[in-house]
Amino acid sequence: MLLALAAFAFSFSSCSKDDDDNFTLVGTWQQEKYEFIVDFGVPGLQDFVETDTDPLTMVFNADGTGSATYEEEGTEITDTFSWSLSGSVLTITDSDLSLSLNLTTMTNERVVGEQTLTLEQLAAMGDLGEEELEGFALFPNLTAAIAITLVK
Repeated sequence: MLLALAAFAFSFSSCSKDDDDNFTLVGTWQQEKYEFIVDFGVPGLQDFVETDTDPLTMVFNADGTGSATYEEEGTEITDTFSWSLSGSVLTITDSDLSLSLNLTTMTNERVVGEQTLTLEQLAAMGDLGEEELEGFALFPNLTAAIAITLVK
């Protein structure tokens, strides 16, 4: 779920010129594409790229609450979150993670956003322990980002 939220968050940057004047995020959206990218910052070491098109439904309620429904190992899971939209920045918060996505496209049919992740966000998304986090010290120039596209 957190990866899905993170992916959603990272696909948002700044608004595009084709934005709807009366854009509303309220409603039900389907994930079209999600990318999670880790650049280790080491010449010759290939970036880690994960692309996901698995079904994910996100519902944004007018009261600033929402839910994400997806399937994991044959079981349907629904997680809840809170959200806010300020200009082109969408903030999604659940019990484990808070993401602020920069929206690059905001129309009533398509939303695209992206975010660069901090090490703490990356750790929360991957549910990494202290020992695993220490391994990141080997890559001081490591950067991570998510990008997501949602459609109605």
